[in-house]
Parts: sequence; structure tokens; C-alpha cells
Amino acid sequence: MLFRDRVEHSSLRKHLGSQEHHTVFETELRGLSLAAELIKAEGHIHMAMIGVDSQAVVLATTHGRGAPGQYLAVGLHQQIAGAWCKHPVIEIEVRWMPGHEGIPGNERADLEAKRAAEGSSSEERLLPRLCRQKLLVSQSTAHQHHRKLVHTKAKEWFKISLRCQRLCQINPTMPSLNFRNDTEDLP
Repeated sequence: MLFRDRVEHSSLRKHLGSQEHHTVFETELRGLSLAAELIKAEGHIHMAMIGVDSQAVVLATTHGRGAPGQYLAVGLHQQIAGAWCKHPVIEIEVRWMPGHEGIPGNERADLEAKRAAEGSSSEERLLPRLCRQKLLVSQSTAHQHHRKLVHTKAKEWFKISLRCQRLCQINPTMPSLNFRNDTEDLP
């Protein structure tokens, strides 16, 4: 979302895919790239501030160390460099701001983020090339999702087993993650 003098002028949004494959961190970084594109498309401007409610994302924009999703931070830096080429004297600041704190435009930005999460994207021709391609699947997110599915399925199978039925007579909270703690002092 681009605001000038507290008035909304333009917005871009991009649906990245399911939360089973992408993190909030990735979506926030991609959102910053879209903000840089909006700045680049503006007329004569000398100063711009990009607000984000994730301190981790702000930190990722300031260092070049390898981290999950670092290629998105590199893409953001390319977008900002493009804005500097068009507006050589512009100052662009990425600033952390608390979410849901009544900051003008914050509610509107949240609405656009929800629309993107539900699958809505801006027209592809309006998006920067960087944002047109599909994101790589986050390995850690995919692994977490897989572990969650395996855990849920194992719990379902255990619940219908004879062993669970017998253990429930001893401990009605079964299947419980506290089983090991509950039984470690038994002879």
C-alpha cells in the first residue's frame, strides 16, 4: 500500500501459496518488494518510509548473512536499487512499527494482506518481474507441515489401538505427551 499525506494512492498484492509451503517471514519480505515497486512507480519523491510489523524482516534487510529466505532480501535490495535509479535523491527507510496499533493505513494494509492470503493477487503486468515467479517452497515450513501430519496420523492410529484402550484405563488422558514424565519414576 502506498500512502501519500495519509491518503491511499496505490496498492499491490501477491498470493504466494499455501501456509504449508511458505512462512510469514517470506510474505513480509515479498510485501516489502511490492512496496519498493510502488515507490519506484511514483512521480517525484525525495523520501519514503516502508513500515513492517516484523523485527526479523527489518533485521534481514540490514545484513547479508545467509538465512532461510535470504534470496527474498536480495530481491528487495534489487527493487530498492531500481527505485534509486529512477529517483536518485530518494531516501528509503524500512522501519518496524507495531501491528494493530491504530497507525493510519494499517487496517487497510491488513485487509490487503488477508486478500492476498485468500488467493487474490494484483494483475501480473503490474507486479515486478521478481514477484511474478513462484517462490521456492520453504523446506523448514514443508518439513514442519509434514511432521504435523505424521504426528496427527500417529495419534489417530494409537487411539484406535488395543494398547491405547488398556492405557486409558490407567491414565484417561491418553494419548498424552506427559506419559513419559508420568511413568519415569515407576519401577
